[in-house]
Amino acid sequence: MAKPKADDGMSVSLFPFMSILACLIGALVVMIVVQSINQSSQTEGRTEEDIKRAKEFLELEKELAQDNAKLEELEAEIEESQAVEEELENTRKRNVLLKGNLNISEFDKEEKNRKAAELQQILENLAADLEIWKHTKPTLDARIKELEAKLKELNKKPDDTPPPVVVVPSGSGAEQGTSFFFAEAGGSGLKILRSFDQAMNVTDVIRVNTGAIGVNEDLNTWLDAVANIEKSQIIVLVRDGGHHSSSQLRNYAMHPDHPYQVPVSRLPMPGTGDADLKAFKALAGKLPPRAKPQKPPAPAKPK
Repeated sequence: MAKPKADDGMSVSLFPFMSILACLIGALVVMIVVQSINQSSQTEGRTEEDIKRAKEFLELEKELAQDNAKLEELEAEIEESQAVEEELENTRKRNVLLKGNLNISEFDKEEKNRKAAELQQILENLAADLEIWKHTKPTLDARIKELEAKLKELNKKPDDTPPPVVVVPSGSGAEQGTSFFFAEAGGSGLKILRSFDQAMNVTDVIRVNTGAIGVNEDLNTWLDAVANIEKSQIIVLVRDGGHHSSSQLRNYAMHPDHPYQVPVSRLPMPGTGDADLKAFKALAGKLPPRAKPQKPPAPAKPK
């Protein structure tokens, strides 16, 4: 891209303007840091909605435990009734045999009859309980399924994801109509935020190690596409430990011996949350995501 020629005539000192600009940038950095600290201090990164959902989760777990306990109790009663029924049947068979024995004593007959009567009463009570259980079980099953569905929905433990860091456009001195492109610089290298959707969510990322700046093919393709857009500018969000990689990208993109000649600005970015670039929706440059490599066709099976 052709560089504007210097104006002829008397030169104007920009020192007062640059001093004011430096003060403004420093104030903005302080405001961003304060805002990030305030956001991270609110309920340790958790919203009231997360707390409410956690309380609902605990209540549902308690209800489900009570219903499961009741279900286990009823199943135990069913097993007991079946055992009693078997015992009663065995007693009846013994009674038939005893009745055929003429030598059996009257005392034994009375004892057997008494025991048979007790077992018969127990069996009748259990039969009544089973009848009630037949009508109660479908309701309990439906309730258990409902609680399990709610638990599955609410079984999302609060994570430790840090809140996003909101990046706000400020007086960067860029010409009106400039298209901004973004990259993040960290200790391990660069993360190029190549493409966004309508809500400014990142849809395509290029990761470049610090030592690969200048030889990474995807990075060079991105710089070439940015350089071909009129009034383009790159903003590097500098994370902790990213000063070196941000300097490498700036020197590579702006070096007079390289074909890109794209202005690069650097912005310190406190915190570890993802960058929220929604404020740049109307200013961000548009590049399509890279095409995904197609899978080779499967070899034909021998007939």
